[in-house]
Amino acid sequence: MNKRNEQFAKLFKWVVAVLVVATMFFLPDARLSSCAETDPMIIVSMGDSYSSGDGLEPYYGQDKSIEKRIKDQDWLGHRSTISWPALIEVPGYSGTMADYKVNSSSTARCQWYFVAAGGAKTANITTTYQKIGVNKAEYTDSGVTYAQYTRYLYPQIDVFEKINGKVDYVTITIGGNDVGFGNLVKACAKHSSYLGNATTDEILEHQLKNVDEIKAQLKDTYLAIIEAAGPQAAILAVGYPKLLDENGKGSLYTPEEAAYLNNCVHEYNTEMEKQISRLREEGLNIYFVNVEEAFEGHLAFSKDPWISGIIGPKPQELNDAAIISGSSLHPNAEGAKAYAKCVNEVIKELEKAKTKGFVTGKAGTVYGGSITASSAEIVVYDLNDKQVIKTKADANGKFSFYIEEGTYRLVMSSPGYTEYSTYFTVRKGKESFVEGLLHYIGNSEENGIINGKFLSTVTGTAVAKVDYTVREGWNNSSEGPVVASGRGGPVGYFTLDLPVGCYSLTFGRSKYITETINITVEKGTKNRFYVYVTPLDN
Repeated sequence: MNKRNEQFAKLFKWVVAVLVVATMFFLPDARLSSCAETDPMIIVSMGDSYSSGDGLEPYYGQDKSIEKRIKDQDWLGHRSTISWPALIEVPGYSGTMADYKVNSSSTARCQWYFVAAGGAKTANITTTYQKIGVNKAEYTDSGVTYAQYTRYLYPQIDVFEKINGKVDYVTITIGGNDVGFGNLVKACAKHSSYLGNATTDEILEHQLKNVDEIKAQLKDTYLAIIEAAGPQAAILAVGYPKLLDENGKGSLYTPEEAAYLNNCVHEYNTEMEKQISRLREEGLNIYFVNVEEAFEGHLAFSKDPWISGIIGPKPQELNDAAIISGSSLHPNAEGAKAYAKCVNEVIKELEKAKTKGFVTGKAGTVYGGSITASSAEIVVYDLNDKQVIKTKADANGKFSFYIEEGTYRLVMSSPGYTEYSTYFTVRKGKESFVEGLLHYIGNSEENGIINGKFLSTVTGTAVAKVDYTVREGWNNSSEGPVVASGRGGPVGYFTLDLPVGCYSLTFGRSKYITETINITVEKGTKNRFYVYVTPLDN
């Protein structure tokens, strides 16, 4: 290799390294709802270049004259007509969101607002105008000159002021540009012209320098979006794919470098998914959409890439003087389709949930652990004792399913544990949680004895002649046969001799409130089991 080619190879490899690191975006650090049938379907797509579709021509507004183009918010944001948000589909609506794009207030049955922009930071979502520099070449007989323009995009959150009706979905990728790519470029250049001479620890140090601050910014961004869009809007925080083919690309990058950088993406996605889970636990209507698996085998420089490699400038570049396109290492048309497929699957499930109830649950042990998927079976019956759902818990003991509105009995079983039964009610478009307590070893052929006593919640003294009934299953005051009944003695004592299992105890008497509590009968005898009875107000 001659000296000139060697210098070019080093420069090219450095460019790859910078672009790869620069695309290591941080992802944002949730409940089902249903809009009235008369409400329009409204989707808002926000975010950075991975959402705008940078590199996927044609862009909205690109056919206008340059004088009009540089005033067009769509063109300045490089919003692609074939970006993945444009390919979003919603059950019950024909076509894709590209068929429903609107720029201002609308009364259309379906409305899609597209405000994502290449280069956007979290501040550009919520508060700050985004500065866009345009540098267009002008060719004359004397050579090439460049006309430079400075334009601004409105904060993306302003779009909600234009919307009539309730927003159904907000899609977004955001955070990478907050990392500070200028410092990364300087770090790489300082060591040499390619990543290999800048240690992974040094690169990681630059990337993680402001992680906590960025996480806080992202959380604040999502809270602002939820406030503006309304709690009924489902926020779909979409992840990022790994970037480089694992086999390396000659002098551009090694398999080791690819593995390291791809692992960074995976770790970021994993951490942000955890953060979103925490936000959902706080009641925020937000969902993480993972795209990593969809891109496996189709990374940049693979035989069938869905991510562009290093590509030269295109006619619609904002900067005609650029050596390479800003869309390098971004999803190509096939990548946009893969993104859309992942998002569409989530929307399909959420739309299904609007017509049904959604149940989540967990099979737990007495020690706070969980049952494995192979040992915890979940069966749901309607009130006619007809089986309607049969599934298993996953490796963490968790399970979930959609089900029609109504009241049901859930039976959970696992070898070596007593069968657990509970009743639960599901409402359309709502989420319910059912926890199974498979922590009492035994089987229904064995009996256990409970020696109990009724006490007053006010005085703590015994309450005599309390009537009680027992039914199988928890949360069950009326369904199925009574398996035991009786009346407490003159000083409140009662005894239950029942097969090992879970039951509901309903009790009450004159001038006291009738209540139901859940009880579990274990093998053996349990003494000093106190049941508190509440007097009626005088």
